[in-house]
Amino acid sequence: MNYWVQIENDSMGPFTESQLLAMLEKGALSPRNLAAPEGSADWLPLILLFPSAASEEVSPLPTHLPPRKTIIRLPVLQLILALAAVIGIVGLWFVLRNNQRAFANSKILATEKRIHETMGLLMSYHLWAGTYPSEAQGLLALVEQPTTPPIPGRWERLFDQLPLDAWERPFVYRLPNPEQSKAPEIVSLGPDGILGTEDDISSNSLLR
Repeated sequence: MNYWVQIENDSMGPFTESQLLAMLEKGALSPRNLAAPEGSADWLPLILLFPSAASEEVSPLPTHLPPRKTIIRLPVLQLILALAAVIGIVGLWFVLRNNQRAFANSKILATEKRIHETMGLLMSYHLWAGTYPSEAQGLLALVEQPTTPPIPGRWERLFDQLPLDAWERPFVYRLPNPEQSKAPEIVSLGPDGILGTEDDISSNSLLR
């Protein structure tokens, strides 16, 4: 028969009779420790279950016994499955993060390509009109014929609609010195959408 034993308010076991007798002999258990046969709720001191195991005087049986606490031992397979689930979640997080980075990089490359295209069309505009669009006219001059100075001598529609970056935001158009006929600057606000931060994408940097 197997037994459960109360040790420091915890139910330990089950143990065989020979195991309990050996533990009593070695002093690992006291005859006053409570025990119950497996499947029984009747707790008795070990001295009453095994009278020959010890001779010390037994304290009166407590009137209130603490509830049995069952020690749950997870099978090895469940531990392996739990560990695999954690590894899978961590791996999925890395995959998603890398995908987000790749997606952001693809938008940067698409924006740089659009800046190159727009700068090329601005040069064509300059050849026809003799000047670049003013800052007031901006890139809209590539979509609609300007009606305010400088009026182009020749005009053709170069975009069907206002060019946008890969984040669907309009470019910032700058022409600081129109009298010097220097190429304008086109700036994308970049991933953060804020002008003047490190992730801005400028034609000045791309065309150096």
